[in-house]
Amino acid sequence: MKIIEKYPKNIIVDTCFWIAYFEPTDNQHKNAREWSEVIFDYHVFCPFPTLYEFLNTRFSRKKNNQINEFDVLIKKKVISFIYDDDYRKNILNSYVDTNKYFSQFSLVDMIISRMIDDINLKIDYLFTYNSKDFIRICNKRNVELLPS
Repeated sequence: MKIIEKYPKNIIVDTCFWIAYFEPTDNQHKNAREWSEVIFDYHVFCPFPTLYEFLNTRFSRKKNNQINEFDVLIKKKVISFIYDDDYRKNILNSYVDTNKYFSQFSLVDMIISRMIDDINLKIDYLFTYNSKDFIRICNKRNVELLPS
Protein backbone atom coordinates (compact mmCIF):
# COMPACT_ATOMS: atom_id res chain seq x y z
CA MET A 1 0.00 0.00 0.00
CA LYS A 2 1.28 3.39 -0.95
CA ILE A 3 1.79 5.88 1.87
CA ILE A 4 0.54 9.33 1.02
CA GLU A 5 1.47 12.59 2.68
CA LYS A 6 -0.50 13.87 5.64
CA TYR A 7 -3.22 16.49 5.72
CA PRO A 8 -4.24 18.85 4.09
CA LYS A 9 -4.46 16.51 1.09
CA ASN A 10 -7.88 16.08 -0.46
CA ILE A 11 -9.18 12.76 -1.76
CA ILE A 12 -12.27 12.40 -3.89
CA VAL A 13 -13.82 8.93 -3.64
CA ASP A 14 -15.75 7.11 -6.32
CA THR A 15 -18.83 5.00 -5.65
CA CYS A 16 -16.85 1.77 -5.99
CA PHE A 17 -14.93 2.57 -2.80
CA TRP A 18 -18.10 2.84 -0.72
CA ILE A 19 -19.57 -0.32 -2.21
CA ALA A 20 -16.37 -2.28 -1.61
CA TYR A 21 -16.00 -0.85 1.89
CA PHE A 22 -19.46 -1.91 3.02
CA GLU A 23 -20.05 -5.05 0.96
CA PRO A 24 -18.19 -8.06 2.40
CA THR A 25 -18.82 -10.08 -0.78
CA ASP A 26 -17.22 -7.44 -3.04
CA ASN A 27 -13.89 -8.62 -4.45
CA GLN A 28 -12.26 -5.31 -3.34
CA HIS A 29 -13.72 -5.36 0.20
CA LYS A 30 -10.45 -6.22 1.97
CA ASN A 31 -8.54 -3.67 -0.11
CA ALA A 32 -11.09 -0.91 0.60
CA ARG A 33 -10.96 -1.64 4.33
CA GLU A 34 -7.16 -1.46 4.30
CA TRP A 35 -7.16 1.78 2.31
CA SER A 36 -9.79 3.30 4.61
CA GLU A 37 -7.14 3.49 7.31
CA VAL A 38 -5.24 5.88 5.04
CA ILE A 39 -8.14 7.63 3.33
CA PHE A 40 -9.96 8.64 6.48
CA ASP A 41 -6.88 10.41 7.81
CA TYR A 42 -7.32 12.99 5.05
CA HIS A 43 -10.03 15.32 3.84
CA VAL A 44 -12.44 13.16 1.86
CA PHE A 45 -14.60 14.66 -0.85
CA CYS A 46 -17.70 12.59 -1.47
CA PRO A 47 -19.53 13.63 -4.64
CA PHE A 48 -23.21 13.62 -3.82
CA PRO A 49 -24.11 11.60 -6.95
CA THR A 50 -22.03 8.70 -5.61
CA LEU A 51 -24.44 8.54 -2.70
CA TYR A 52 -27.32 7.98 -5.13
CA GLU A 53 -25.47 4.96 -6.50
CA PHE A 54 -24.30 3.65 -3.15
CA LEU A 55 -27.15 4.42 -0.74
CA ASN A 56 -29.67 2.66 -2.88
CA THR A 57 -32.50 0.29 -2.06
CA ARG A 58 -30.13 -2.65 -1.70
CA PHE A 59 -27.98 -0.86 0.88
CA SER A 60 -31.06 0.45 2.68
CA ARG A 61 -32.16 -3.13 3.25
CA LYS A 62 -28.84 -4.03 4.86
CA LYS A 63 -28.38 -4.63 8.52
CA ASN A 64 -28.54 -1.49 10.62
CA ASN A 65 -24.91 -1.88 11.70
CA GLN A 66 -23.72 -0.85 8.22
CA ILE A 67 -26.00 2.18 8.19
CA ASN A 68 -24.81 3.03 11.68
CA GLU A 69 -21.17 2.66 10.60
CA PHE A 70 -21.80 5.00 7.66
CA ASP A 71 -23.42 7.48 10.04
CA VAL A 72 -20.39 7.36 12.34
CA LEU A 73 -18.02 7.88 9.41
CA ILE A 74 -19.77 10.95 8.07
CA LYS A 75 -19.99 12.48 11.53
CA LYS A 76 -16.50 11.73 12.84
CA LYS A 77 -14.30 11.92 9.77
CA VAL A 78 -13.39 14.88 7.61
CA ILE A 79 -15.85 14.22 4.81
CA SER A 80 -17.26 16.97 2.64
CA PHE A 81 -20.09 16.35 0.25
CA ILE A 82 -19.83 17.96 -3.16
CA TYR A 83 -23.23 18.73 -4.55
CA ASP A 84 -23.56 18.33 -8.28
CA ASP A 85 -25.72 21.38 -9.06
CA ASP A 86 -22.87 23.33 -10.67
CA TYR A 87 -21.69 20.34 -12.70
CA ARG A 88 -24.97 19.21 -14.23
CA LYS A 89 -25.32 21.97 -16.79
CA ASN A 90 -25.46 20.35 -20.23
CA ILE A 91 -24.30 17.04 -18.77
CA LEU A 92 -27.19 15.04 -20.22
CA ASN A 93 -26.30 16.10 -23.75
CA SER A 94 -22.65 15.27 -23.11
CA TYR A 95 -23.66 11.88 -21.72
CA VAL A 96 -25.69 11.01 -24.81
CA ASP A 97 -23.05 12.29 -27.24
CA THR A 98 -20.19 10.53 -25.47
CA ASN A 99 -21.93 7.20 -25.16
CA LYS A 100 -23.15 7.20 -28.77
CA TYR A 101 -19.65 7.14 -30.18
CA PHE A 102 -17.18 6.16 -27.47
CA SER A 103 -16.85 3.75 -24.60
CA GLN A 104 -19.52 3.76 -21.96
CA PHE A 105 -19.27 6.38 -19.20
CA SER A 106 -21.77 6.61 -16.40
CA LEU A 107 -23.41 9.92 -15.72
CA VAL A 108 -21.89 9.90 -12.24
CA ASP A 109 -18.39 9.35 -13.66
CA MET A 110 -18.90 12.27 -16.01
CA ILE A 111 -19.89 14.51 -13.10
CA ILE A 112 -16.88 13.34 -11.05
CA SER A 113 -14.67 14.16 -14.04
CA ARG A 114 -16.11 17.66 -14.14
CA MET A 115 -15.44 18.04 -10.43
CA ILE A 116 -11.83 16.98 -10.92
CA ASP A 117 -11.53 19.44 -13.78
CA ASP A 118 -12.87 22.29 -11.61
CA ILE A 119 -9.95 24.58 -10.77
CA ASN A 120 -11.85 25.82 -7.71
CA LEU A 121 -11.68 22.39 -6.05
CA LYS A 122 -8.30 21.33 -4.72
CA ILE A 123 -8.19 17.61 -5.32
CA ASP A 124 -4.95 15.72 -4.84
CA TYR A 125 -6.14 12.12 -5.20
CA LEU A 126 -8.99 10.15 -6.72
CA PHE A 127 -9.75 6.77 -5.20
CA THR A 128 -11.40 4.48 -7.73
CA TYR A 129 -11.21 0.91 -8.92
CA ASN A 130 -12.14 2.21 -12.37
CA SER A 131 -9.07 4.29 -13.23
CA LYS A 132 -9.32 3.92 -17.02
CA ASP A 133 -12.31 6.28 -17.12
CA PHE A 134 -10.47 8.96 -15.16
CA ILE A 135 -6.83 8.72 -16.18
CA ARG A 136 -6.99 11.47 -18.82
CA ILE A 137 -8.66 14.08 -16.58
CA CYS A 138 -6.46 13.13 -13.61
CA ASN A 139 -3.31 13.55 -15.69
CA LYS A 140 -4.55 16.91 -16.95
CA ARG A 141 -5.18 18.20 -13.40
CA ASN A 142 -2.24 16.42 -11.69
CA VAL A 143 -4.58 14.31 -9.58
CA GLU A 144 -3.04 11.03 -8.49
CA LEU A 145 -5.07 7.85 -8.89
CA LEU A 146 -5.39 5.50 -5.95
CA PRO A 147 -4.97 2.67 -5.39
CA SER A 148 -1.75 2.58 -7.35
